[in-house]
Parts: sequence; structure tokens; C-alpha cells
Amino acid sequence: MKLDLTKALDIQKALRSERLKNQVDLVGIELEGGWARVKAGANIQRDGSVVFSDFIPDLRAVGELPSPPITVREFPNWMKVYYPKYVNPTCGMHVHMSFKTALMYSRLMEESYPATIIIDFIRWAEEEKLPPDHPIWDRLKGRSKYAQFLFFPDEQAKTAGKDYDQHRPGHRYTVVNYCHQRNGTLECRLLPMMETAQQGIKTVQHLLDVTNAYLVTNRKREEKVKAEWKVDEEVAAEERRSYV
Repeated sequence: MKLDLTKALDIQKALRSERLKNQVDLVGIELEGGWARVKAGANIQRDGSVVFSDFIPDLRAVGELPSPPITVREFPNWMKVYYPKYVNPTCGMHVHMSFKTALMYSRLMEESYPATIIIDFIRWAEEEKLPPDHPIWDRLKGRSKYAQFLFFPDEQAKTAGKDYDQHRPGHRYTVVNYCHQRNGTLECRLLPMMETAQQGIKTVQHLLDVTNAYLVTNRKREEKVKAEWKVDEEVAAEERRSYV
């Protein structure tokens, strides 16, 4: 199903609140790029989508480096240690998130969640004054085949394997991939690698903030709908009694 961006929620009040709490349990970050030095313990995996066409004398490894599951507090230090020296527009930065309850995960399986991520990152990229040729803009315009503006939550959540078909119904190459059956997480595939580790950390943190703000905003919206439905039910009951 094509993603409807008009379903995005306005999360600005929650996003700017000093009382915004973290509800993400663990994160996993997949860094793509080229490394001049490979640190001990770094398992850099081959990734055919990452391409460096120019000769770089000190380039020692190219591909993807996944982090172990780490806490929100720990991820900045991990990124500082393992961030690649070289990145280009072919490099994506995938962020996995897990949650302590199935209910919290299910509340993110709504079309409004990936729509909200896209709309808010457009605003954020403008505030960050990222230049027009920055790779984030193509992704935010739906031009990346690795982060398509499609929505397949139920199909993805039931898929245990990992394949590379970008066209089959329910494939994983979407803005948010609900890979619950495979590893218990959801994966945001929208973000590109940023030029520096510090900028990359800031980008991941904003995604976590958007997720937390969405959970707050969506919960309040659900509570309002339930309250309105209850009131309508009471009005209808009163009207029925008036005809007796």
C-alpha cells in the first residue's frame, strides 16, 4: 500500500516538551560506508548497495557494520568508535528499535508513524540547513529504492527470513520495516549516512525523539477518540430513552 503522508501527526508539542520520556528499550544501528581502519571486533559485512567508484588509497573495508543491541544511552559512544571515515549517497544508516511491550510496538504499526517520520524529518533537515544536494533529500522525496514510501506492517511482521526482492508484496525495503518475527524490532530505513559521527548521532537521536513524541501524541489521540465515542454512546442512549 502506498504511504499516505497526510496521515502524519503533529508531534511538535510533545517533541519540544522537556518531559518527553524515552520509551525505546534497545537500539541497533547499521552503519554503511568505507573504513580506513578496522577496529578489533568490528564485523564489517559485504553490502552490494555500497559503492565507492573513486580510488581511495587508505580504504581498507567497504560495507555495513551492525551494532549489537545497545541502550539509548550507550549508542552515541558506539557510533563515535565505529563510524566510517568515508560515506557517500549510496550509504544508508538503518536504525532498529525494540520495545518492552507488544502493545507499544503495535501502536507504531499505523500508517501515521512512518508518515510522521518523513514529514518531521523534512522540517528537521530544513532547520539543520542541510544543503539541496544532501542525500537525505532524495530519501525524503521517496526516491530511494531502499526506503520506499510503502506500508506493509502485517506482512513484514510475519516474515521470518531476509530476502532482497524489492518488488514483491510485503518486501522490507520501506521507510519502516516491521521485522518483528525476524528479530523483535522495527527498522527505520529512511536515513542516509551523515558526514560525521557527531551529525550521525544527532540524526539517530532525532529519530528516537520522533518515535517517543509520536507514542505520546498517538496515545492522547486514541484517548480522545475513545472519550468522544463514549459520550456519543451516552447521547444515543439518552435519545433512545426519550422515545420510550
